[in-house]
Amino acid sequence: MLIHEDPKSPMTVYRAEDRTGIGPYRSHLRYQRPARRALGLTVAKASPGRGELTPDPLLDFDQEELEAFWDSWQFGFERRSDAETWFGKRNLEALKSLGFALRGVKASRVYRSKSGRQVMFVRCDGVGFVPQDYMEIEWNRRV
Repeated sequence: MLIHEDPKSPMTVYRAEDRTGIGPYRSHLRYQRPARRALGLTVAKASPGRGELTPDPLLDFDQEELEAFWDSWQFGFERRSDAETWFGKRNLEALKSLGFALRGVKASRVYRSKSGRQVMFVRCDGVGFVPQDYMEIEWNRRV
């Protein structure tokens, strides 16, 4: 569900990411294994039906919304507290040791997921772009 669309007055969302804007779930080869280990069960359950606290984004948003964002989407949280609930304080500390931090990000367009636990957004700064071919591999693996 679209909750914000105004590039002139961006909304702040929260996201766990490294200094380049890449998050722990899609951190390419550089962090992927250490980040997954650091997150333990949070990432181990990163498959359809992984639980109410951390629903799979590919199932938690409408297909039309996912397709509209295909080239520029990122995931995060409306509130800092939502991110803390999602990851847990222990996991956030583990991610911090790998160079990830919970950051406020300015977003021009924001969609709230069906569960209400996460948001999908387009950044105002263009940082952290995920290449199309990488997303196609991820999508095909899950569908």
